[in-house]
Amino acid sequence: MSAPVPDRICDLDRRRAWARARAPLWFVLGTAMIALFNAALVLLVLAAAARFWSWTSGDGFTDSPLWEYLGPGAVAMVVGAFALSIGYLLVHVVSAAPGRVLADVGAGRLERGILTQVDNVLDGLSIGLGQPAPPELWLIDDPAPNALSLRSRRRKVLAVTSGLTTFPRDELEAVCAHEMAHLHAADAQWVTAAGSSVQRARRYARVVMAGGILLVVFLLWLADKGGLLLSPFVFGLALIALGGIASSSLGHMSRRIRSDADDLADVVAVHLCKNPLGLGRALDRIGADPRRVTHNTWRSELLWFETTEEEASVEGAARGGREVDRRAVAAYATANEQRPGEAAAAIAAASDVSGAPAAPATPDAGADPDR
Repeated sequence: MSAPVPDRICDLDRRRAWARARAPLWFVLGTAMIALFNAALVLLVLAAAARFWSWTSGDGFTDSPLWEYLGPGAVAMVVGAFALSIGYLLVHVVSAAPGRVLADVGAGRLERGILTQVDNVLDGLSIGLGQPAPPELWLIDDPAPNALSLRSRRRKVLAVTSGLTTFPRDELEAVCAHEMAHLHAADAQWVTAAGSSVQRARRYARVVMAGGILLVVFLLWLADKGGLLLSPFVFGLALIALGGIASSSLGHMSRRIRSDADDLADVVAVHLCKNPLGLGRALDRIGADPRRVTHNTWRSELLWFETTEEEASVEGAARGGREVDRRAVAAYATANEQRPGEAAAAIAAASDVSGAPAAPATPDAGADPDR
């Protein structure tokens, strides 16, 4: 009788299916938010214009003929938002081709035999994934430990930083396994495109919020000289509120998209590696390193093993402070199914850093701690 399949492996296909289904959903939700955001901007701009018209003409605020443009203007902005978002998606799929991203991050192609240990790791992982050949290997001359994977219809590329090549073999293997799991997922490019679209929308919202802040500051400066202009001041506050709410909501969407994809790749990596604890240890090591890659653009920021959006901080050294810390705990929990004794010790040691109580690991009856 075959050994029972761990729950996380049984659950993997279902989670991958949900992640695949959520990618277009996140894209549609992000686009809808921007459409509503633009429609609200139309309302605010028309309200400001109507208030100015009322002030200059002496007529009532609601009597302005500008209100006739509210409906058509809002519809035009909503349709335009969807058209621009779909166009951006297509542009992203083209512009995120491996060659463009590799040039942005300053990567150079490596022939086999230059980094023998990395070559051996990729060969073993390719066999484990049932792939005929390993991906192209590129090196980024950067001391910050990180990696990213890229794929097109014809190419599969793995780029590692020089800092990552100094890792112990089991941790290097874990990071490479994570990235190769992304390459192995047929929907990876579309998941990344959806995340990037939401991220662009978030930056757009931040620009609007910044514009509102500048307007409010300018009006407060004028207030010291000749009195506060109430209507423009309220308009600026509305821009701040609208941009802030949209930015926060879109940021949550972006983190969910990234988290869904990384969680799946992490589970694959733990079960693919010879040492199941390697991924958790690699995440701990990377999380404790304050360095970040220097060459980074909008095309690459969502592709790194450790997202470059997170800032290094003193508080981040405590367990649970960042996404990389959450992933490390999850990686140890997954490893618990294969090496429960060692995983329990690793979780306890990691939890002691922040003073949080360690979650007890439940040993598997059929697992061999010395495997």
